[in-house]
Amino acid sequence: AHPPLTATAMEAYAGVMVNNTWTGTHDGAWITPQNWSTGVEPASSDDVFITVATGNQPSIGNAPPPGIHSLTMSVDTLSIANSGSLSVATTVNLSGSAKIDMSAANGYVLATGAVTVGSGATVAIGTGSLSGSSITNNCTITDLNGTISGTAGISNSGASALISGFGALTGAVTNSSSATIAV
Repeated sequence: AHPPLTATAMEAYAGVMVNNTWTGTHDGAWITPQNWSTGVEPASSDDVFITVATGNQPSIGNAPPPGIHSLTMSVDTLSIANSGSLSVATTVNLSGSAKIDMSAANGYVLATGAVTVGSGATVAIGTGSLSGSSITNNCTITDLNGTISGTAGISNSGASALISGFGALTGAVTNSSSATIAV
């Protein structure tokens, strides 16, 4: 048996993984510290949550922010500008009315773990890419001229699942009988 953590060790551990929630209280810029619950821009150890609708929706400009640990979205639109990118060390989970919009340009979401586009959520890709260890789409991914890449595969399933556009799919693709792929 291991001895219990001391109060000092628990305090040090609490700072390792941080939940950082979008508040959008200042403007729409991802890099603005006042837009985040912790008062600082998310960093590589942060689990980022965009789960409360705000008047200022998050946007990433062409200077990429530091990578984050994970991203969970259920509301709002995260816009990623030309040459902007978001690196995610683990998973990206979208649900509800969440949208990642990279349609205007060459934006990127690069996840090391799984990317899940749940019921009601959407991803729009211009000439950039959406990549993860696996991509699971249960709603809508529009790929205008970019790339959707799942190293362990791309699964398009669910009654309203749709992958459309003129882009490329990289990885083994599984399409359920009720889903549509039109690329």
